[in-house]
Amino acid sequence: MADPSAIVPNELNWRLHSAYQLSALREVLGEVGWVDRVIVNQTTGKLIDGHARVTEAINNGETEIPVTYVVLSESEERLVLATLDPLSKMAETDIDSQLHLIDQIEADNAKLCQFLSDLTPLSDPAGTLKGMADLKGDEDGAFRSVLVNFATPEHVQEFAELVGHDTLDADSMWFEEDRP
Repeated sequence: MADPSAIVPNELNWRLHSAYQLSALREVLGEVGWVDRVIVNQTTGKLIDGHARVTEAINNGETEIPVTYVVLSESEERLVLATLDPLSKMAETDIDSQLHLIDQIEADNAKLCQFLSDLTPLSDPAGTLKGMADLKGDEDGAFRSVLVNFATPEHVQEFAELVGHDTLDADSMWFEEDRP
């Protein structure tokens, strides 16, 4: 356990935390408390993981939070700081399992319920996206594909105008105009 105000933020931390993310974090911490430790490099005394949680703890006036101390060289610290979150983001989502899990959560907190709702994948009543997550390789020549979710039809229109494509009726599009 450590005093969050004594933990030194890492000046090389490249992750930004939106107000929405911090609000969701606040609600989850308020609902269940601390379930994961922040990570501090004992060698440098700097925070490696948990910047948002430390900030929230300080804002809440907490005097102790759970900490895992690791011993890394400065070079290793930079490597972990650069790769810890991106490696986690490489995990794929089993949408059916995610929906099943979310459906089993009981929460009365309106902000927490909204956050859980926002985690739910894009609704696809026509089934046009079914199986897309299972596609492997680049059968159509794509280097990378990105699924974009929209909260409102207005957001779809704004995106269509931004990228210069009529995406309102399309299931997919190519970034380059000359692609099939």
